[in-house]
Amino acid sequence: MQLTIMEFFQRMSSPFLDVLVELMTMLGEETIFILAVAFFLWCASKKKGFAIFSTLFASLIGMSVLKALVKAPRPFQVVAQIEGKRIETATGYSFPSGHTTGAASFYSSLAVTYRKRWLSVVCAVLILMVALSRMYLGVHWPLDVFAGLALGITVTFVAYTWFSNLYDKPEALYTFSLVVGAVSKDGDQDPPFCPWGNRIACDTSAENNPGRPHGSRRVPLRHDRLVGNRVVPLSGYQDPHR
Repeated sequence: MQLTIMEFFQRMSSPFLDVLVELMTMLGEETIFILAVAFFLWCASKKKGFAIFSTLFASLIGMSVLKALVKAPRPFQVVAQIEGKRIETATGYSFPSGHTTGAASFYSSLAVTYRKRWLSVVCAVLILMVALSRMYLGVHWPLDVFAGLALGITVTFVAYTWFSNLYDKPEALYTFSLVVGAVSKDGDQDPPFCPWGNRIACDTSAENNPGRPHGSRRVPLRHDRLVGNRVVPLSGYQDPHR
């Protein structure tokens, strides 16, 4: 069933839709979220900005935990006929969809914040656009997208009010800020994820994938090192400067 849906989106592919869908998927990327949260914090309401940011942060933490537990590969990595597009933003495991989780959390938080019918409709459309774009681009299975939708929206309705009330408690807010800072710092120190292990390089560049302009195949890189005029395997290489 999932493969049938993915093949349907692949058959729809065209240069025009590629550009349009890549623009759609950007609505679920961190740049949009950062700009929006910054606007709320400095130009609108710090309390609302904090609640939206914290809800989004909690959703993304939950998403990261699920990715690490499930360790599911992406469609273009396991099915040859699926071409991955915009894969530079498709890092890590597949389940659940990070873009969909972020969009579902952020835009549902926005809807809950203002509680206007027209805004809720717009936010629902934006969430759906991001969700569909991830399948069209071949970077997520339908189950990944559904899980991202469920996770993002559930966290919003469970945690948004709690975070909003937390803002009015200075001591608790300070502790929470320390936790967020610590988690964010640890995340920055993690090495890039490669689903094929340490011995395989995740190279999806177009130059190493002739005929695939977006790059959608994993390419093993050489695990050796040039020492003088000799090529020495890394397994037997000893750095003279150590």
